[in-house]
Amino acid sequence: MKFVYVITTNGNDLFEKLTVVSILSLRYFNKLASVFLLIDIQSFECLINSSSILLSLSDQIIPVKTPDGSHNFKNRWIKTQVALFIEPPFLFLDSDTLIRGSLKNIFEVRSHLALALNHSQKDIDNQIAESDCEIFAEMRWDLPRDRYFNGGVILYADKIKSKIFSKCWHSNWIKSYHKTKSFKDQPSLNYTLKKFEVEILDAKFNAQFYNNPSSFRNAVIWHYYTINLPYSTDYFKLIDRLYFPNWENEIIRIVKAFHPSINKGLIGKYLVYRITRNFTINKLGYRLMSTNSIPKQFQILFHFLKNRS
Repeated sequence: MKFVYVITTNGNDLFEKLTVVSILSLRYFNKLASVFLLIDIQSFECLINSSSILLSLSDQIIPVKTPDGSHNFKNRWIKTQVALFIEPPFLFLDSDTLIRGSLKNIFEVRSHLALALNHSQKDIDNQIAESDCEIFAEMRWDLPRDRYFNGGVILYADKIKSKIFSKCWHSNWIKSYHKTKSFKDQPSLNYTLKKFEVEILDAKFNAQFYNNPSSFRNAVIWHYYTINLPYSTDYFKLIDRLYFPNWENEIIRIVKAFHPSINKGLIGKYLVYRITRNFTINKLGYRLMSTNSIPKQFQILFHFLKNRS
């Protein structure tokens, strides 16, 4: 089984640490995993200079020559054409993912491509972010009417179709970037997917629990979203203290945890109990589970219960 990550980094920064944690969690449950790391040349030199553990964790590191630009630009430049650098089939994973079980079954899909719905939501109105809609409007692209996919976990199954898709996605992303000046790749991803055979992955393979907190249950992949890391208490502390004593044991502990952000307080445990009884929590409740401040917990709980009444 081949797994692919794309990284741009200064060496020993947040993105390097996120990728380390994701790969170690992947290998813990998938002993036969072959990990490929796609990286721009400057970032590769940074990893060498910092003697990054990624150099030994990856089975193959492929430096890619990219145009000049920011880390975000180089990352998307590589990501949108990943199947042109690695031979499918393989599973692409964003770095801010935590693997919690075997991914063998994900390779059994029969479509050319497979992705999970965005925000782990079934309703199309909850899948598309407003900022994505703005890009569609500026590009004069028709919005998808029935489904909108997340690009954090992508199975590239068919060799030929995957390469054609990568060429199309990259071309559409370049057009979008030049016109909107946005690095976002999901509008171009979903616009491109309209012309390809796609299987919908179960949300457990890409649980975006910040947007749908109840999706953490029985998930094989927790997708944190980098921007929301402070709300994931244990994970955020782990990333911040990576390479300190017992950090590898901490990864295993968090991988086996019941909930991705639980603060272990009584209020947090109560809300997790409610979620496990088919209660869908909102973002306010999610923040409540994630803070260790007792006064803050009571303050948020007050507003939470007020809004529920």
